[in-house]
Amino acid sequence: MLNDVATLTVILKYHVIPGLTLAKANLVDGQFYDTLLTDSHHNIYQLEYTWTKTIDLNALKMNYDVAAATTYTYKVVPSGGAAAKITAFDINAGCPTIAHVIDTVLIPAYKDALALGAADLALNVFTAYQAVNATLPYPPYRTP
Repeated sequence: MLNDVATLTVILKYHVIPGLTLAKANLVDGQFYDTLLTDSHHNIYQLEYTWTKTIDLNALKMNYDVAAATTYTYKVVPSGGAAAKITAFDINAGCPTIAHVIDTVLIPAYKDALALGAADLALNVFTAYQAVNATLPYPPYRTP
C-alpha cells in the first residue's frame, strides 16, 4: 500500500479534520466532524466521535470507589465502517496541531467508488508508463 500513492492519500485525508484544533476536552459525544477527504462530487466524508462510560458493579461492591470502578471508551466511527478506539489524546503535532492515536486504520466508504477507481486506474497506468519511459497511448479519437 505504501507504493500506491492515490490510495494512501485518500486514507490519510480521511484521518485529518482540517481547521480545528480538537483537544479531548473540546470533542463532543455524537458530533460529526468533516474530514479533509472529498470526492469528485464534492461529498465530504465525516467521522463521528463517541464515548461510553462503564461502571464495573463488582469492583464498586468491593471498594465502594466509583472513580476506580469507572472506565471510559472513546471511539471514532466512520460512516458505514467499524469504529476505531482512541488510545491516546492531545499529542502536540506542531503548533497548532493536535493528534489523537487510534487503534486501527480507518477506510472510507467511497460515495463514488467508480470515479475514484477510474482515477486510480488512470494513475496506475500513467505511473507504469513513466516507470519504463514509454510514450503514453492516445485515445483513438485524439491525436498528439
